[in-house]
Amino acid sequence: MKKPLLLSFILSLIFQIIFAQESVNDKAMSLVNSDYFHTYKIEKFSLHTNKTIYFAGEKIWFKAYIAEDDSNTAFTESANIYLNLYDANFKLVLSNLFYAENGKTYGELELPETLENGNYYLQLDTQWNKNFNRKAIFPIQIVDLSDANTVNINQEVLSETINLTKFNEGKEGFEIFRSAVNNDNAIAFEISPKTAIINKLDNTYGFAVLHREGSLRAMAPIKFNKDKEIYKINFAKNDALDGLNTISIFNDNKEVLYSKNFYIYDKNNISLNIIKDEVSEDSLTLNFNLYGNTKMANISVSVLPEETIVYKNQSNIVSDYLIKPYIKSDKYNTAMRIINYNEKDLDAITQLEAKNNLFVYNTLTDKSIPYASEGGITLNGKVTTNEKDLSKYKIMLSSPDNKITALTEIDSDRKFQFDKLLLNHPTKYSLSLINEKGKIEKASFYVYNTYIDYRANPTLNIDINLKEDLKKTDSLNKISKSNDNLRLPEFYGAQQLEEVSLEVYKEKKELALKQQLKNSGILGLSASRVVKPEDTGFNNTLFLTFLQTLPSTNVVYTSDGTPQLVNTRGPRSINDQINPPLAIVWDGAILQDLSILGFIYADEIDYVVLNINGAGYGSNFPNGVLHVVSKNGNNGEKIVAKNKNVKAFDTTFGFIKPKEKYEIPDLVFSSQRTIDNFSTIDWVPNFNIEPNADNFLKINRRDYDNVKLIINGITEDGKPIYKEQIIKLSSN
Repeated sequence: MKKPLLLSFILSLIFQIIFAQESVNDKAMSLVNSDYFHTYKIEKFSLHTNKTIYFAGEKIWFKAYIAEDDSNTAFTESANIYLNLYDANFKLVLSNLFYAENGKTYGELELPETLENGNYYLQLDTQWNKNFNRKAIFPIQIVDLSDANTVNINQEVLSETINLTKFNEGKEGFEIFRSAVNNDNAIAFEISPKTAIINKLDNTYGFAVLHREGSLRAMAPIKFNKDKEIYKINFAKNDALDGLNTISIFNDNKEVLYSKNFYIYDKNNISLNIIKDEVSEDSLTLNFNLYGNTKMANISVSVLPEETIVYKNQSNIVSDYLIKPYIKSDKYNTAMRIINYNEKDLDAITQLEAKNNLFVYNTLTDKSIPYASEGGITLNGKVTTNEKDLSKYKIMLSSPDNKITALTEIDSDRKFQFDKLLLNHPTKYSLSLINEKGKIEKASFYVYNTYIDYRANPTLNIDINLKEDLKKTDSLNKISKSNDNLRLPEFYGAQQLEEVSLEVYKEKKELALKQQLKNSGILGLSASRVVKPEDTGFNNTLFLTFLQTLPSTNVVYTSDGTPQLVNTRGPRSINDQINPPLAIVWDGAILQDLSILGFIYADEIDYVVLNINGAGYGSNFPNGVLHVVSKNGNNGEKIVAKNKNVKAFDTTFGFIKPKEKYEIPDLVFSSQRTIDNFSTIDWVPNFNIEPNADNFLKINRRDYDNVKLIINGITEDGKPIYKEQIIKLSSN
C-alpha cells in the first residue's frame, strides 16, 4: 500500500508544480500582452550641421540620420523628412521637405536675410513621428551681420555637474545593481527588495522586465521569499539595447513596483582611424579605416579651421541615439560627456533625468494611431474635357526632370490622384488624358494646392524641462556688445559696388561665357550677343515669347502657322530679301521643323547666341543665325515635337534637391583671425566606409595647415560613430 501512496504523492506534487508553472506562464503572457508594452516601430533622429553658428542669409548644410529606435538601423518607412526652423520664442519660421533614402538625407536650408540675432532651433520631424511626438530639437545661433555690434558669440555650453548624492538608490523599496559575470554574452543584475515590501510579496511571483519605453526585450520570473535578500538574474547581452535600458519589477497583478535605468553600450567595440595621406596646395586626401565592425558605415564630415568658434558640441549621433531621446532634459550635455564619461556617470544621468512615464506609449493601440508614414507627395486634380464617359480613360503624369511616368484612374467626379510621387521642386511635369487605345485626347487640368498631410506645428510643443534647459542655454548667448578686437565678416553684397565695377564684372563674366561657348564650336562670338533667359524676366514664358525680346529680330508666322524668326535689320543690298529668316541651330543641329518652338518654354533654355550677321560662317548663314543651348542638350539629335494636348506645369511644392558640392558663402573677411574663427572649409555629407579597408576621401583645405574634422555616421548594423579630430598638415 505504501508504493501507491508514495506514487500518488509524487504525482500530486508533479501536478502542483506543473499547475504552478502554467500559472506563472499565464501571468507572464498576460503581462507581455498588457498595455505597458508595444511593438511599434518608432523613429529617432540625429542632425549633423556643418557648424552651429550661422549668419542671416547663409545656408545651413546638414545631414539627417533617421533610425529605428530599438536597433539603430535605418528607418525606411518614412521618405518625407521635414526640417523645421523655430525662433527663440519657439515660433515656426520655415519648414522644408527632403527625401530620405535608406534612413538618411542631406541638403541645404537657406536662412532668410531678415532673421534677427538670437537662438533658433532646428527640428527633424515626420508625419509618422506625430504619433509618438519624439522630440528631435537641435539648437543653433544666428547672427545678423548688419547688426554686428550687438552680437555675442559665446562658446559656453550649459553643462551641470552630476551630483551623485541625488542618486538615491532603492528609495522605492528595491535596489538593483549590475553584477560581474564571467560570460561575455550575458549581463547580470542583483535585485534586493527591502524588508517592508518583501513581507507583502512573500511566496508570490514577480517579473523583472528588461525594456525601453515599453519595447520589451526580455523577462525573468522571480519567486519572492521573505528569507531571501538578493535575487540574481541574467539577461542575454543581445537582449539589451544600445544605450538606455530599463529594468522594471512587476508583481503578479501586473503592477509596477520599481524601475531603474541603465546605460549599456560598449564604446570600444568600434574604432574609426583617420590617417593623412596626400597634401596638395588646396586639398587634402584622408584615409578612413573602420575597425571592430564587419558592416559598411556612412558618415558626414564637417571641415573647419582648427581655431573655429562656430561649432558648439551640443549634439552628436551617439548622444542623439543612445540617451537624449529617453530623458526629460539634457542639462548635463550628454553630447560632450557621452564619449568620455564612465558607465556609472551615465547610469546616474539616465536615472536623475528619467522621464516621469517610462511606458510613454502604453496608451496607444494599433487602432488609435492617426498618422500614417509618408513616402512621397500626393498630386490631386480635376480634368475638363468634352468626352462624356471617362470610365476607360486615364491621366498620365510625366516628368523627365524627375524620371517619372505614371498613370492613374479618373473617378466619377472627374477627379484624379497620384500618390507617392518623388517630385523635386522646382521642376516641371506634364499631364495628359489617355484614351483606351493609349492616345492623347484634348483636355485641360486643374491641380489642387495640397500635396502632403504633414503640417509643422506653428509653435514648438516641447516638454517644460527641455524648454527650461534651452532657455538657460539661451541666456549664455544674451545680446551684448561684441569684442572690439573681433570684426565679423560681411557678405560680398553688403556694400554697394561702384557702377564701373559692376560693368567690369559683367564684361569679365560675358567674356568667360563666350570662351566656354567658343570651345563648344559656336563661331562669331565677338559679333554676337549672348542672352540667358532666366536673367531677362521672361524665363517662365513660352520660348517664342522670349524670342520677341531679342534685338533686330521678330517672330512671324507662315500661312500654315509655322513660326519664323526673321532679321529686321533691313537688306544689305537691293537684291537682298526683306526680313529674311534666321537659321536656328539647336544644340549643334540645324532645326528644320520650327513648329516645335510653340511647345517649348524659355526656362528649358540655358543660353541663346544671336549672331545677326552670320559673322564667322561665311555663306553658310547669310541671314544670321541663332544658336540655342538647351539645359538638357540633345547631342545633335532631332528634337521631338510636343503634343499640344500635353499640358505642362511647374511644381509649386516638392522635395528640395541637395547640391552636389559644398558652396563657399560670399563672405568678406576682415582679417585672418575672422577667417579662422568663422569660415567653413568644406562639407562632405555622404561618404561610405568599407570596414577593414582603405577608404580615401579628398577634401578642400584651401591654405590651412591645421583643420578640424567633425564626423558623425552610422554602420549598416546600427553602430553610431562620432569623432572629432585635428589634422595637422605641418607635422610629419
